[in-house]
Amino acid sequence: MNIAVVGGGVFGSTVSWYLAKSGLNVDLYEKEDDIFKAASGINQYRIHRGYHYPRSIETMLTCKKGEIEFREVYNECVIDSAIEHYYCIAKKGSLISSEECSNAWD
Repeated sequence: MNIAVVGGGVFGSTVSWYLAKSGLNVDLYEKEDDIFKAASGINQYRIHRGYHYPRSIETMLTCKKGEIEFREVYNECVIDSAIEHYYCIAKKGSLISSEECSNAWD
């Protein structure tokens, strides 16, 4: 079976690797001159924790679960350092308080 994967970001590259590893013939197509140069770079190579989307408990918990699953595959690529991170919660229109946001990650 021949498989075409469009996009050489984290997920396109990963699915291509898994499919090829299982014995399928995979062609990965990326418009840039190398992988990880488009969406992966635009997202600043960070693990998204849901702060930039509708801020609700459901979003935070979904992102928390996603981070756990991401680390199961990519943990050796994650840089955990002593850098302090600051996040803001919108005063208007947010569906979660700063306390709820902090507690979602405990």
